[in-house]
Amino acid sequence: MIIRNDINRSDRSSRTEGLIKNADDSVDLYFGPEAPKGKGNNWIQTNEGQSFFVYLRLYGPEKAYFDQTVKMNKIQKIK
Repeated sequence: MIIRNDINRSDRSSRTEGLIKNADDSVDLYFGPEAPKGKGNNWIQTNEGQSFFVYLRLYGPEKAYFDQTVKMNKIQKIK
């Protein structure tokens, strides 16, 4: 386990059942001690006062990744 938390889950993937997708098929992920209302399937629990890291694993990336036409947004703090 990469992170120890109350829900014993440290990741989300494109194969995650119930993952909430945007109209353009992109996905918003949420990191924090508590899930945003209605976004629990896209939430990764962090531990209050502890640091964490984020990484992206791609299996068989396609041309859009290499030519950078698909951009990864920076993580933004929301309240």
